[in-house]
Amino acid sequence: MLPYWLFFGVFALGALIARPDLRPGKQQSLLLFGLPLLIVMVGLRDWVGVDFANYLKAWNAAAHMSLERFLNFRPGDTVFYTILWAMRNFNWPYWSFNLLCAIVFSVGLVQFARKQPNAWLAVAVAVPYLVIVIGMSGVRQATAIGIVFLALISFKRGSALGFVLWTLTAALFHASAIVVLPFVGLSLARNRFQSAMLLLAVAGLAYFTFGETFSSYSRDYMTRYTSESSGTAYRIAMNVLPALIYLLLSKRLPFSERERTVWRNFSLLALASVPLLFVVQSTTALDRLLLYAYPLQVMLLAWLPYLFRGRVQQTGITMAILAYLALQQFVFLNYATNAHRYVPYRNVIFSE
Repeated sequence: MLPYWLFFGVFALGALIARPDLRPGKQQSLLLFGLPLLIVMVGLRDWVGVDFANYLKAWNAAAHMSLERFLNFRPGDTVFYTILWAMRNFNWPYWSFNLLCAIVFSVGLVQFARKQPNAWLAVAVAVPYLVIVIGMSGVRQATAIGIVFLALISFKRGSALGFVLWTLTAALFHASAIVVLPFVGLSLARNRFQSAMLLLAVAGLAYFTFGETFSSYSRDYMTRYTSESSGTAYRIAMNVLPALIYLLLSKRLPFSERERTVWRNFSLLALASVPLLFVVQSTTALDRLLLYAYPLQVMLLAWLPYLFRGRVQQTGITMAILAYLALQQFVFLNYATNAHRYVPYRNVIFSE
């Protein structure tokens, strides 16, 4: 467990030392030190994560199949599996594929974090669950989420086209990323008619472009895998807390009206997940959907200390957030059903 705590400790220490800074091009220390650490920890892991063996199985199968046959064998997320097939058939080592996906995920997270007042704190928020649990196991969705972070940056810069293109790119790695489009796109609609047309357009795009992929997801979540995902209620609570804080304190954030609307929509998604927990057939599917609300946690908790005046007050709130994150990590590493898939941590650098 020690590597995980040292890993979290680096970002926690950085969060305590860092001073708020939103100037373009600043917070370079996270790029120079935090980003390489993220990439090495996630990308060079060895036999770590629930799905490590599943992706290795697909990697080995790719060596004995044509691309067409392999894509039939692994339906859905065609671009992801095409890249996997190509790297395997060019005789790249398996760890290189994990490393490539980790680079995409880590760059997206770090670049998004650098748009927050305390970039080190923003990454620390992601470490206990998004980085360790998802980044080190759910490779497809982690890669997609990394790209979604880049989409949100484009939106913040005022580029609606950039946001759409990045989101569609994310959906090529994991089709579920398409759900981000309406939550952000609705902030651009000027009336209910435009909102309805947008939702219909997204639904049509998802059906005709990713219909086969979503069918594959349905079979996985309803049959091959258990329909119950352990800890879903706990992770819903993790989303609901920042959602409530955002709705209470959103006026203090120096955001444009469109940005406020976007994060309001993410907050409403988080709150809607509470009744959905008692309605949906597969909590695993709900769990996967809620991953796209995670940027709200990263943004809100990285901003929270600076919504109050006074260095002492800001430091106190930062320390409280870090204690909350440390508790998350402690619970997962010691009590989660799948903790044994992550502990002990192994890395190819130290493997024989």
